[in-house]
Amino acid sequence: MRKYCFGSKVSAIACAIATAIIGIDFSMADSSAHAGVVDLSCTGGYTATYSPGLTFEEKETVITRDGTLSTCVPLLTDATIVSGRGSSKVTVNASCNSANTPPYDLKYNWSNGQSSTIHFSSTVQQKPAGDTVFISTGIVTDGEFKNDMATRTLTLATLDSTQCLSTGVSSATGNETLVLTGQ
Repeated sequence: MRKYCFGSKVSAIACAIATAIIGIDFSMADSSAHAGVVDLSCTGGYTATYSPGLTFEEKETVITRDGTLSTCVPLLTDATIVSGRGSSKVTVNASCNSANTPPYDLKYNWSNGQSSTIHFSSTVQQKPAGDTVFISTGIVTDGEFKNDMATRTLTLATLDSTQCLSTGVSSATGNETLVLTGQ
């Protein structure tokens, strides 16, 4: 230790801690650390339509989302999945500033002819840098990847505030990411 650790007491303590950490036997790590292997990761785009159009006043709105996952990477699973499509329709209280999304089901149809139905139980809305990001989590309840955990991220560019003040925003486009994780 002295060969590489010399100088102040702080350096000696740091080297002692580093030596202890390096000496830990990681083979005894909890086997649950291996759980949660990504089965499928997809990216693409989506279009959302709002009826009635979104304004700054929150009101009951039907939101229809149609997405195309144009790039899918199957990791350790079915290599025939290269893309997918999914759509959802929910009625929520929404405005240009917020949308309270209740639990919903979404069916994805994969390029290999199979499908997966996902029950999204929670959605968190964030607004980093003015964009609106919806992060939904849930579980695959039917079809391919049944029982996998699902994380869906929808990113929507900032809505046109002039439309929010007048006729309302009737549609918007954005990016979608879907990750399915096995247990």
